[in-house]
Amino acid sequence: MSIQLRDVAAAFCIGIASGLAGGGLALLLRFVQHKSYAYDSGSFLYGVEQATPEHRIITMFICSLLAGVGWWLFKRFRLIDILLQIVTVGMGSPLGREKAPRELGLLFSEILTKRFDIEAEKASFLHSCAAGAALAAVYNIPLSGALFSIEAIHKKWKISYLLVAVLLSVIAVHVSYLLLGDEPAYRFPSVSLSASLMGFALVFSPIVFQLGKLFAKASDWCSQNARDDWKTVPLCLLFFTLLGGLSTYYPSVLGNGKSPAELEFDSHIGFFYSLGLVLLRVLAPLSASYAGAQGGNLTPAFANGALFGGILGSAWLHLWPGSSIHAFALVCACGFLAASQNLPLTALVMALEFTDTRLEMLFPLAIVTLSVPLSRQYLR
Repeated sequence: MSIQLRDVAAAFCIGIASGLAGGGLALLLRFVQHKSYAYDSGSFLYGVEQATPEHRIITMFICSLLAGVGWWLFKRFRLIDILLQIVTVGMGSPLGREKAPRELGLLFSEILTKRFDIEAEKASFLHSCAAGAALAAVYNIPLSGALFSIEAIHKKWKISYLLVAVLLSVIAVHVSYLLLGDEPAYRFPSVSLSASLMGFALVFSPIVFQLGKLFAKASDWCSQNARDDWKTVPLCLLFFTLLGGLSTYYPSVLGNGKSPAELEFDSHIGFFYSLGLVLLRVLAPLSASYAGAQGGNLTPAFANGALFGGILGSAWLHLWPGSSIHAFALVCACGFLAASQNLPLTALVMALEFTDTRLEMLFPLAIVTLSVPLSRQYLR
């Protein structure tokens, strides 16, 4: 394909638009979180914890009405669907927020490629780049966003494609800096590579792979059988209100999954608490999806993997000390994400960019993500 000046202009405009899409929706999410739980600063988990149980239940009841009525009546309208995803996640929906910016980035790309009269093949590629760039803008992950564009959407590997995808993601992330600042998505303590950690990755990568694939199959079933009629309203009402009640005992069950992942990364929350929380965090997004709510599964999958890492790591330390729960949680989060999304390369780089951790963590992360293509080939 020959490159023309209008192609370059369209690409730059799409990168800027994707950055505005990701950054703008991230700001909207923060606004909804702070207003929903009446806090001025701190993490979403802090906001939920300082709210009374009654406040949490009432907020989730209102969320259920927005989700049920909103998606029943307005699901066909793309922009309303995108806004509902962000608003409900901000109020406590357990689904991921990453689907909304991807869709908004795609929407902007469709408008701009028509405006610049880009031919169909080039436009299709730019659409995939826009979705990945908007994702990159939300989480400050430029390389991961570019890899997501190629590995998850376009699925055609060429150096030229990757360079364009990286360019658009870098543009989008720099635009989002103006709105969100330059911070990693997750706070992660400094950890060092050890023999115990490498052994953990080797032993548990097949288990994490199977857990991730089971979650993906369950997610697919729930999405395929999701309600899209008036029954969405009572199902969302029941599910979200129940989730508000459960948040009395497990505050981090609310939201897209960032809170439980940060709990495992920041401080070990204990074997039994992790076990109870992971059961809820697995069931919550599945139930929400079946009820008819919309959202992604990327951050919920990352959180579930971190929780499994805390559980498995607690047992492993009794057998082979020398590492930390934080490191085990990151390894399993990466592997679970890779398996559930079928994106080993994106998940590997995403785990590094999410946490801004030491590059030496690449080795155990590579082990657990390599289990995805190897298991796909030999464990069918």
